[in-house]
Amino acid sequence: MRCLSFITLLVFLLFAIPVSAQRLPDSRPLAAPIPCKERAFSIPFDIRADGSADPVKNVELLVSKDRGGQWHSAGKKPVEAKIFEYVAEDDGELWFTFRTITLSGTTRHSGGGPTIRVLVDATKPVLTLDMKQQESGEMLVSWQAEDDNIQGRRPDFAVTSDDTADKKWKPLSLDGKHFQQTESGGLGSFLFWPENEVTRLELRAGLEDRAGNRSEIIMAKSIRPVHRAEAERKRDAEILAANSTASRPPFVLPSQPLHPPKPMRMTKTPKEAAPKEMAVIPPPVTAEQ
Repeated sequence: MRCLSFITLLVFLLFAIPVSAQRLPDSRPLAAPIPCKERAFSIPFDIRADGSADPVKNVELLVSKDRGGQWHSAGKKPVEAKIFEYVAEDDGELWFTFRTITLSGTTRHSGGGPTIRVLVDATKPVLTLDMKQQESGEMLVSWQAEDDNIQGRRPDFAVTSDDTADKKWKPLSLDGKHFQQTESGGLGSFLFWPENEVTRLELRAGLEDRAGNRSEIIMAKSIRPVHRAEAERKRDAEILAANSTASRPPFVLPSQPLHPPKPMRMTKTPKEAAPKEMAVIPPPVTAEQ
């Protein structure tokens, strides 16, 4: 499985400086990391022959697990191989760069800093979900998401009921004024009206992280049947009466969920370390010797 479409990066090894230390100078601007939901992936490379008297014989892949603090060899391949295979032990950001070894043994690298950054994320987000009917008849949904790579992504929601004829999942729109979510995407809540006279609801929530790992959770709840038009008229009349007498303020959705989500959780299940189909990282090097 490919983590991203192929991107060609030009790195000229002809002018690279010799390197013997395990810490490389940080001189190259950092590119954005490539999300990859597989822990096993391959990194293509291409070394162009230029007729040099001391041609490149082998290419060494270097990896850093601490963002350039220390670099370690991840293997050597002859230039004809054109690809490295790598298996990450855990989730996290990995930096990769290359060194070339010429026929005479001269070692050069492709410049300071990483040639490519890979964000390995083989773990699904964890979703916690709660749904409660309000006095007005509306449903208040609150959720909590745990994942390092959701960055404000919004879950998608759909609803169905045993009381409907087709029992199909119908997406819920979250663009109303009663939708709230934290900037990180970790907490959120919204209100929606159930269909008329429904007595049992099923709510499905799904969330996908940057690497493409998706979690879904479904919960069912018996509810009090309502007729939306009548319920809205009653609610609006109560709010108007409350405002006119100043006995209580109109209903405002709180900035946080009204109650902590119930412990309905989808546990993290990391994928196997070596999937059947190898992910392919975009080729980071197309260079002259």
